Amino acid sequence: LIDTQIERFTTLFKYLEEVVSNLSAHSLQNHHALIKALRISLFENDIKFLQLHKDLMLPLLNSTIDAFLRNNFPTKNNSEIEVLTLICDIVQTPPLRQHYGEDTLFRFLEYLPQLLLKPSVQVATVIAMSTLAKQKNSTFLRALESKIEAVIENLQKIQVSGAPNAF
Repeated sequence: LIDTQIERFTTLFKYLEEVVSNLSAHSLQNHHALIKALRISLFENDIKFLQLHKDLMLPLLNSTIDAFLRNNFPTKNNSEIEVLTLICDIVQTPPLRQHYGEDTLFRFLEYLPQLLLKPSVQVATVIAMSTLAKQKNSTFLRALESKIEAVIENLQKIQVSGAPNAF
């Protein structure tokens, strides 16, 4: 019975990774269902489950981050925002960040401050950045420091989505 469960998890995670790695090849009708499956798999499972299946979870998280950084999730139905929120939730949770490893999240942490240079940013992203700053996350802080002048300049124009009266 346990072997059957492990086999099912393996099949599920490999399928999810294949879909996320090749989003353009899959004509998904519902990206929301995919992202919900990613959220359950990568974030909502308990740490013991993640420890048991780390060999499946790391490639899935890497593929998800890669697809996000390559803008493969569609923006029109908020998929991109949902994935950003998912990765931010993982990054803000110390046991998960430790489990997945800073090296897995490195590219995302370096990319995060660039979002402050866009015309708008999600409130969840601002909260994640605030949490990372409070946690003194060195990768994030170095990336932010390298862009600080442009970020400060953009603060006057940036809109924070999902937060009334953000400033």
